[in-house]
Amino acid sequence: MWPLIAPGAAIAFALVFVMNFGVFPSAVLVGQPAGQTRTIAIAAYQQAFEHSDMSMASAIAVVMGLCQLLGLAIVVGLAAVSPPPASPPSAPASDDAVLAGGGWRSSSSSWASR
Repeated sequence: MWPLIAPGAAIAFALVFVMNFGVFPSAVLVGQPAGQTRTIAIAAYQQAFEHSDMSMASAIAVVMGLCQLLGLAIVVGLAAVSPPPASPPSAPASDDAVLAGGGWRSSSSSWASR
């Protein structure tokens, strides 16, 4: 069952992982973030606009981007390693195989001949 769920789970994890780096608006709306509620995006914002340290803010943003790329590379790597799902049993190659097995119609009857 896991091989069938793996592609969807990988996509869902990747989307949630990337979205969790952008929790800036919700954290600021709740109140002044500090301690456990301070996120890396808020740290970049505070360095850039409260402390006027653009170089530190850009360094934090680069680290954020690298963390996201690393996380997505791991997800894509794990998705590529998972084995493909088993293929369903194949259908008969033609109507002749169905007819040979006592199929639902005879080879001589068709709608055009009636």
